[in-house]
Amino acid sequence: MKSLRFGSLAIMFAFFCNKPAALVDGSNTEVSAEQRLRDYLRDSKYPPGNLLLTGDETSLENIPLVAGDATDTAEIIAFAGERLGGGSLFVAFKVRVVKPGLFSFRSFLLSETLTPLVQAMVTRDLKAGEHTLEFLFHGKAIRDRGHSGRFILPGVTGEKLPDETGHSGRLRFFQKTFRTQPYQLKDFTDRNWDSEEKRAKIRELKREIEATRKKTR
Repeated sequence: MKSLRFGSLAIMFAFFCNKPAALVDGSNTEVSAEQRLRDYLRDSKYPPGNLLLTGDETSLENIPLVAGDATDTAEIIAFAGERLGGGSLFVAFKVRVVKPGLFSFRSFLLSETLTPLVQAMVTRDLKAGEHTLEFLFHGKAIRDRGHSGRFILPGVTGEKLPDETGHSGRLRFFQKTFRTQPYQLKDFTDRNWDSEEKRAKIRELKREIEATRKKTR
């Protein structure tokens, strides 16, 4: 989604009027609620963490992560199976946590011929112990890439994110391949991602649009 920031004039105006500052783009031009709604609907076809891969992104191990070495905080230990749910593909993996904190993991979904299809990312606040997490590869994202058959995950990369523990950095790359069962495109949903959070965001933007229209009548 287009990056938004507050312009200094908008902040001053909002301060004196006791109203929220208007969102502006990089040119200090106000971004309308209508435009933000269009942008949000365009960019939220898939769930947070899903991204279509269209280039040579098969090198999962070389993804830029947060700086530092956090290999002593947690270890990715295994893939733990797959399932279909709601027309989407879920692939489970196990993590052993030594030092609790906020962690992020990601993997790629590749075709049998190693064509990059979809990236999935999951972020969780984890306690010490063993955990089973799942990557969600949204069905529409898979359908939009147009590949069926077996899929390949080339491993799992992880990082400990900066938090109150003050210890962050890359985990040891889990370099084992997971191969799914064969699937057909009809196994996956063709609907855009939906959630209560998404619906709430859309309602909020629509209320702002209606409020703006009433002011200009």
